Amino acid sequence: MASPTRPGLRSIIPFLMVFLISMGSATVGWSLMGRAQSVNRVLRDTVRAQMLVRELDGRASELKVDAYKAMLRSQAADESAEFAQDVETIVTRLDALETLALTPTSATVVPQIGFVYRSYIQDIATILNDAIVNQPRAAAAFADVQTANDRTDAAALGFETVIDDQAGWLTARGSSLQVQGQEQVIVVVLADGLAFVILLWWVRPGRAPSSAGRVHRTGVRGEPGFEEPPGTGSLT
Repeated sequence: MASPTRPGLRSIIPFLMVFLISMGSATVGWSLMGRAQSVNRVLRDTVRAQMLVRELDGRASELKVDAYKAMLRSQAADESAEFAQDVETIVTRLDALETLALTPTSATVVPQIGFVYRSYIQDIATILNDAIVNQPRAAAAFADVQTANDRTDAAALGFETVIDDQAGWLTARGSSLQVQGQEQVIVVVLADGLAFVILLWWVRPGRAPSSAGRVHRTGVRGEPGFEEPPGTGSLT
């Protein structure tokens, strides 16, 4: 007896459609989630940059104090050790700032603030060294210390303005990508559930075979191999 005909292509089209929808949504979903993670990493570095710049601003004031103390102390050279320690702290913060993964907009201002602070270090070092050699002459440049410090204040404020704006954008962008990714994952779950329901329907017990699967052996009455259909008999 011939074997039943297997389901045709039209029978598996629902499976193919659900599978393609599921795979496409999964790909988009995981891509969005990956982009959200990347944005969050940049956001973490941006927050770190905010902290570093605030620390730099505070250390700039320390250098100003070092210069003033060198002008007023009986031994100006005694201020050199404290100045060197403050400089090391500033340079460490600048180096850390340059290693962060920031947005292109934030990254463009990092060299600018680095230049301003390193120039400031040189200005204060010149004043301190001058105070060691000739304290009265260095004291005459008292106002120059504040002028140099004002440049660091302006650089820090400009950087904070840019970095704060970028932090806000990154926060909103990361949240948006994460929500979109979660929505795509939900679509995948629903598509998989639909595929499972279709599969259960397809393989359910007692499902009637199609008419194409029923094969009757027929022939010519009276010849070998002829099968009389049920319910028929002689008319005589």
